[in-house]
Amino acid sequence: MQDAEKNIENNPIDKHEVDHTALLNAVKIYEERIKEIEGSVYWKAYLFFTKTKLILTSDSYLKSDKWRFFQRIRFLFSRPGLLLIKKFSLQLFNLIFGKVNRIIGIKPSENNQDYTLYKEKKFPRISDLKAMRENIINFSKSPSLELYVRVDNDNFKHLNVFLNALEKQIYTKFNVCFLVNDNSNLIHYTLNKVISRDEKYRAMALADLNTNSNSILGEYIIFTDLACVLAPSCLYEYINSINGVKLVDFIYSDNDFIYPLTETTDQTENPYFKPNWSPHTILSRNYIGNTFLVSKTLWKTIDSILVQNVYGLILQLSNRAKKVHHIAKILYHEFPESINFKKILNNHSALDAYLKSKNPTAFAKLSEESLGSFEPHFPLKENDLISIIIPCRNKANILDSCLRSVFEKSSYKHFEIIIIDNGSTEKSFSSTVAQWEFNYPEKIRCLRLDIPFNYSILNNTAVKYANGEYLLFLNNDTELISENLLEELLKIAQLDNVGVVGPKLLYPNDTLQHVGIVLSVDESGTHVYSGSHKDTAGYFNNTNCVTNYAAMTGACMMVKKERFEAIGGFDEHLAIDCNDVELCCRLISHGYFNVYVPWVKMYHYECLTRGNPILSKKSMANQNLEKNYFIEKWSDIINDDPFYNINLSRTSKYFEIGNE
Repeated sequence: MQDAEKNIENNPIDKHEVDHTALLNAVKIYEERIKEIEGSVYWKAYLFFTKTKLILTSDSYLKSDKWRFFQRIRFLFSRPGLLLIKKFSLQLFNLIFGKVNRIIGIKPSENNQDYTLYKEKKFPRISDLKAMRENIINFSKSPSLELYVRVDNDNFKHLNVFLNALEKQIYTKFNVCFLVNDNSNLIHYTLNKVISRDEKYRAMALADLNTNSNSILGEYIIFTDLACVLAPSCLYEYINSINGVKLVDFIYSDNDFIYPLTETTDQTENPYFKPNWSPHTILSRNYIGNTFLVSKTLWKTIDSILVQNVYGLILQLSNRAKKVHHIAKILYHEFPESINFKKILNNHSALDAYLKSKNPTAFAKLSEESLGSFEPHFPLKENDLISIIIPCRNKANILDSCLRSVFEKSSYKHFEIIIIDNGSTEKSFSSTVAQWEFNYPEKIRCLRLDIPFNYSILNNTAVKYANGEYLLFLNNDTELISENLLEELLKIAQLDNVGVVGPKLLYPNDTLQHVGIVLSVDESGTHVYSGSHKDTAGYFNNTNCVTNYAAMTGACMMVKKERFEAIGGFDEHLAIDCNDVELCCRLISHGYFNVYVPWVKMYHYECLTRGNPILSKKSMANQNLEKNYFIEKWSDIINDDPFYNINLSRTSKYFEIGNE
């Protein structure tokens, strides 16, 4: 024993393997414990009560407690409030009923009730599958498909389940090619038996796959994995999209995951309802998944070596595609894998190589906040001047704090600040601005515009005086947390296909204020996860990863001046509400993508300057008029936010299943 320990000490490689094995065992133990805790009724009830508390306590930071009280009462009688009360009642009933079940010996169901209801409503019934089968003859295109199925020692145990799913497919014009990435004799022997029974099946080593080979049997290729169990309608839905979407050559879908319910049966849970094509989201994690379709023509444009890593393959194919299409339906069920550090490192290498193929000085970092996700980093193309535009009225102390945070904390110094004074009356404001102008005459200018408050006019006017190539619209009630905020936003804003860029904003009590805006919730958009703890991971890690959203908040948003002016700036019909979101919609309509960057942060003391508009009848009326104007103008995006999912809730900001 002592000799063995001595050998380990003398051999750092063996010691590393021992440490790695111990780490994996420890992680496995913790995973099992966490899963046990998260599956308990008490934990689910605790999460619900915590969420309810956050909703009722985080809407404002006004000093007067009486207004908070009335706001909460008013919220409870609103539609979201009534839905919340209803859900609370059901949760309480289920909690009590669950205790009764345990007392009398009935095992409580651990199914996700919302998803169970969704499946009952949305999954195809036998009659639906029959109608699909009969509809195939109406397709103008009925191309042959070839399924490339990855096989290795980890997923081989799912072979029978996968094969059974293939036999249930509605669309049957397909062949199967197993791509074997393991030298196991059992795998080769078993696959040979499977292949010998049906000429539609074949197998080859993954390393031998040649993307330029003439042996590809299908007009389209479906790349998948034995751990992905295809729904009966899967191939049919792919063909349906090929017939309905012009020029499409890359298709992906939603999926859920398979968890053991008993020793003999499984249950599908945890659906991943994905956004439409999101070119910056894919740079932080593989949101597309392990099953997707590509055209034969697109497949032949890549190197065979890329097939070795699914994430790298998706990066290359999706970004070369003429048209990427997302099917917002659960078309496969995946067996989840445990944490695989080797796979994480391989994915990191694939992303890093992809970024460097676009720009030799770009690189990927492992995310510090989300295991298995990444941070794409791009170089500054130029040391561009940033024009920081801050509209304000009075409140000198608030402006002073904002300016100090920029000058004292920002590591990027090539900026100018334009203060738009909207008719300030306080002498202290004039004094404060004068001192800043005197101390930084090359950096700060103050323009006075004494008009009724109109956020859009104020900022559009400031842009006319801006010298910077990039604009940062900034509220005065903000303070920098991250020193590198300006340059990190600039690096993303300099990319060719980017519209607006926004950081993570926190309330002063370290809860989330802004991590992106979804338009399909609350009719005109909502700040997802606002009021949640700052470390909330979100829906499949979307609060901690670079993510494309429909909109960013105007409290801190950067955009290239040339693009801002090309689309006409802010819509001046919107004086108070929806002006920032409307700008983002127009950028989307011009082919740009808006990007949320989570690793740079600011504090936002919301509504300190003008107060909360819902406390005044007049301001509430104006807000409603503008909201209706915005809804009418952008109803198409609001009804189907491309960066959300039609299967998710239209009333919840927490990416919950939409069973309204």
